[in-house]
Amino acid sequence: MDIQYVYTKKRNQLGRPTNFSDRPAEILAEVIPNFNLLQEFIYRDPVEIGVQNSIQLSEHEVNTIRYNTESKGINHTEGGWPKDVNIQEQDQINRFRKKLEKDELYLNSLYRLIHDLEMGIKQNNAIDIHQVYFQNKIDDYDEPFNIKTINLYCYNPNINQMANHISWQPDGQRKIAVSYCNFNFNPIIMNTIDSLVWDIENPNKPELILKPNSSLSTVEFNQKDTYQILAGCLNGQVCIFDLRKGNTPVEQSLIEFSHRETVRNALWLQSKTGTEFFSAAADGKIYWWDTKKMNQPVDKLVFDLEKKERTQYASAITKLEYDSSIPTKFMVGTEAGRIVLCTRKAKNDAERINVIYPGHSGPIYSIQRHPFFHKTFLSVGDWSLRIWSEEIRDDYIFSTKPSRYYLTDAQWCPGRPGVFISSTNEGSIHVWDLLFKQDQPALTVKLSEEGIACLNFQEQGRYLACGTKNGNVTLMELSDSLCILDRNEKQLVAKAREQLLRFVQDRFQRSNTAIERCINSSTTDLGELITNFSDIYNCIQQSKNRIENVRKSLRECKNLLLLKRQDIRKLWLLTLEQNTLDRMYLNVYELKHVPSRLQFYLNKRLYIHASLLLLKAKEYQELRLINALSNIDLQIKDERLTLEDQLRFELIYQLFDKPSRDVLGNKNLSTTINKHDQSSVSRLRENRLLRKQLYQEFEEGKLSFESHSLAIIPDQYMLVDIRNQPSNIYLDVLLQSLSVLSNLNETLDFVQKQFPEQLYRIILRTTQHIIDNNLIVSNNLNQNLILNNADCLRDLLETTYEQFKVVVKNTEYLINILKLLQEHQAPMQIQQQVYLASLKQTGLFLDLI
Repeated sequence: MDIQYVYTKKRNQLGRPTNFSDRPAEILAEVIPNFNLLQEFIYRDPVEIGVQNSIQLSEHEVNTIRYNTESKGINHTEGGWPKDVNIQEQDQINRFRKKLEKDELYLNSLYRLIHDLEMGIKQNNAIDIHQVYFQNKIDDYDEPFNIKTINLYCYNPNINQMANHISWQPDGQRKIAVSYCNFNFNPIIMNTIDSLVWDIENPNKPELILKPNSSLSTVEFNQKDTYQILAGCLNGQVCIFDLRKGNTPVEQSLIEFSHRETVRNALWLQSKTGTEFFSAAADGKIYWWDTKKMNQPVDKLVFDLEKKERTQYASAITKLEYDSSIPTKFMVGTEAGRIVLCTRKAKNDAERINVIYPGHSGPIYSIQRHPFFHKTFLSVGDWSLRIWSEEIRDDYIFSTKPSRYYLTDAQWCPGRPGVFISSTNEGSIHVWDLLFKQDQPALTVKLSEEGIACLNFQEQGRYLACGTKNGNVTLMELSDSLCILDRNEKQLVAKAREQLLRFVQDRFQRSNTAIERCINSSTTDLGELITNFSDIYNCIQQSKNRIENVRKSLRECKNLLLLKRQDIRKLWLLTLEQNTLDRMYLNVYELKHVPSRLQFYLNKRLYIHASLLLLKAKEYQELRLINALSNIDLQIKDERLTLEDQLRFELIYQLFDKPSRDVLGNKNLSTTINKHDQSSVSRLRENRLLRKQLYQEFEEGKLSFESHSLAIIPDQYMLVDIRNQPSNIYLDVLLQSLSVLSNLNETLDFVQKQFPEQLYRIILRTTQHIIDNNLIVSNNLNQNLILNNADCLRDLLETTYEQFKVVVKNTEYLINILKLLQEHQAPMQIQQQVYLASLKQTGLFLDLI
């Protein structure tokens, strides 16, 4: 190690000169250890930390911009020539050829090529290169199952469309027709969607764009005329396209003779002309057509599973299946999950439906016969795929496990009899190999994020076309292990099929044996059961007879009850009438007290109480009361004479025989009496004592209506005794009062109009008559006789105060006016005016009395 270093600088760059000298060492600072701090020191706990010293990588995918390419060809009929040679002039061409043939380079290359060509010709003549040395040799393919994507066909990703059906062109298998349709009822996407014809080698641009009148739900190439395409429309029509004549339909069915729902399937039939086909739709009808006569169908079938040909009960059809190897039969899948085997040739529609298989719990999306074993077919519905055999009608022979996702389609592989492929709504396809695995798919490929709508194999089975719900079509190639037949595979699949058939048949046989065993074991008990049943039957017959007798008795009781019920109803109606009469009598009784109480409240100036009393009296005035009085008018007329005699007798008895404490005052008489007269003073004193006693008894509740009515007589009236007067003095007044009641048979409006006038005249005449008679009696009778017989006019006052009912009738109209004003929210001032008018009117009648 070199510890020396030489600086080469000028002297002026070295700075001042240095002068170093030696001196002994000395201590600059010394820190003494502190043991207290050493004791407070805390050691850190060890912590394990993992550190990964690997390089972090990031993954990033980049998709380059896709450019649309177009293939163009050029026809080169002549080789390259120099510019000075005109290929149109034969002389120039010949001169140029002779010049080249004389060239040495041309001659040398020609001699060398002729030697090799001669050897090849001799070998070709000696060996047959097309000779097959091993006949029927089948190679074993042990490579793993594999599916790879070849092309992706996408036309317009911005349109929400679904690749609903795919059909391969029979001639050459180089073209596919795809129907695009959307079954979602959305007004935005209900416009017509174009369908496409693709060349499998050109995914950039469709070869032909089909322009239908309505979106196509199914397409199918004709097997004989490969340029014709059969299509079913969303509106129920069927149409024919010809690729040689353009992109519009050349033939189309009339809308009135077409299906009423979307055409779910349309298939060509095996015929000599290749012009016959049939279609099915969700309206439950199958139509047979001929392209030569498209105006209406040749034949039709109403698909009623009960074979009654009822259009309203026809089952909606979701799938049709037809195999040209069995031209007289076809299969139908319904929306209810049933699989129906039908015959084309039959006498009537009921005989066309042969066998109904249980099917699935959901709509049938796919049905296909086995390409090698035509009596075996598969079906797809709900979450499972099932394999059926025509030999067993009650159950399937094979079924996959329920999938997590809905299955949409399935196809048998044309190359291998034990392989089939199914698609799911999740975007995956499952490859099944019955000879390899039966409990799970042999291969699962995630094809798209969208659900797969349809599948279709090429005729050789090498290529598979898949259509998704977003409109993309993917072309996939299967590996040799999936499309090339293995050694003895057909025999093995046939044995597996027979084994499955035997297993199902054995299961049914075991079930039948168990049932028969149960029946045979029960035959010994059957006789006893029949005997017991006969006894039970006899008992039941006896019970029936007894029940019939009881029924007859019950009918008689019922008739009696009906009669009793009618009697009870009559009693009930009588009770209601009696209750109504009782309520009416109660209202009459209450009305008797209204005039006296009203006068009492007015004397005390209790106007609010008087108003409430009038309103309450209005409640008692019911139309039913007046109608009831009018209904008894005839009885009143019949008993009028008897009533008058009784009233005369009662009036005489009350006036002259029965003691009375009631008195009547006379205002005119009190003005003529001399106050200084000793007899007059005595009579005034008796009058005050009598009034005090009457008020006291009234407060204690001992007086009835007739007695309490006297409390409203003013103090200035003098008491007069007229008990010795004749009995017929006031009889006319009473009879006039009764005549008012006798007029109630007339209309209510007429009575209400006549009541006030009649009552006013009766009250005025009665009051004046009483006053006049009292004046005469008081002037002629002895004063001592008057004082000693102060209670003699009780019944006379009863007759007079009966007229107070007329006052209530009169005030009824005023109360009605007040209520109407309150109901219609009249101003308070108007209500007060009407109220004062009613009080004034009431006071006027009281003054008259």
